[in-house]
Amino acid sequence: MQELASNLDIPIETRDAKQVIELSKGKITFHPDDRGFAFITAKGVEEKTIEVIDRIKERFLD
Repeated sequence: MQELASNLDIPIETRDAKQVIELSKGKITFHPDDRGFAFITAKGVEEKTIEVIDRIKERFLD
């Protein structure tokens, strides 16, 4: 989440137990759980942001 925020040059907001990156037309939300896992959702994401997410995601899929 921190790397994504840095690449987009947008701050992370903390709301309750989750972290949120507010975009111009949507948001990306990081939902941690008690087991150490996390669920990340994206809504209203532009093509440029999708490309950044895909580049970051590729490193974790190898």
